[in-house]
Amino acid sequence: MPFPGRGLDVALAALRAPARPFDRAIEQALLAMRTALAAPISDHAAAAGLYERQLRRRFLVAVGLSPKAYTRVLRLHQAMALARSSAAPCWAGIAIRSGFYDQPHMLAEFRRAVGMSCVRFFRSATVCG
Repeated sequence: MPFPGRGLDVALAALRAPARPFDRAIEQALLAMRTALAAPISDHAAAAGLYERQLRRRFLVAVGLSPKAYTRVLRLHQAMALARSSAAPCWAGIAIRSGFYDQPHMLAEFRRAVGMSCVRFFRSATVCG
């Protein structure tokens, strides 16, 4: 006689299992993106052995973001980490080290993502935290 509630264990195991097989090419692209923040998406596709269009399609399915949106998030996280590690951030230097073309590019991306300038954001974080 089966143990009562066994169906629940099977259902939970099915929920924990990955929905689709792991995509090694996307893993390669993710690694390339983390190590070369400023590189174009075509370089990341080549590192994964894919055409750019294939990368966009498979990346969206696997990660839930486009490759461009994902690299934008990576660059912004890098910029925020560098800014937090400095008492008086040099925004131009942070922009270049985070993979942005220049400081205005970083500021525009930051404002688009956060809704305020870098300086204002970090001032409010200092006051609140």
